[in-house]
Amino acid sequence: MSSTAPCSDGQWNAPDGWTTYLHTADAEATGATTDATNFLPEDTPYGRLAAVADPTGAGFNLSSR
Repeated sequence: MSSTAPCSDGQWNAPDGWTTYLHTADAEATGATTDATNFLPEDTPYGRLAAVADPTGAGFNLSSR
C-alpha cells in the first residue's frame, strides 16, 4: 500500500509539493537496504517513518506500524 500527502508550509518559503509514503513491514530493515547516507528512522504517532531516496535521488518515505 502506498499513499501521497500534500506538503505545504509557508515557513520554509518553498513551493507546494507531494510526499510519497510506501508501507513496509519493517521501515528500518527496508531502509537499511537503500543507499541512503543520512537514514534516520523515527517513531511517530503514525508509526515508524524513514525518509530515503532511490538511486536517481528521488525522495520517498517508508512507513511501518
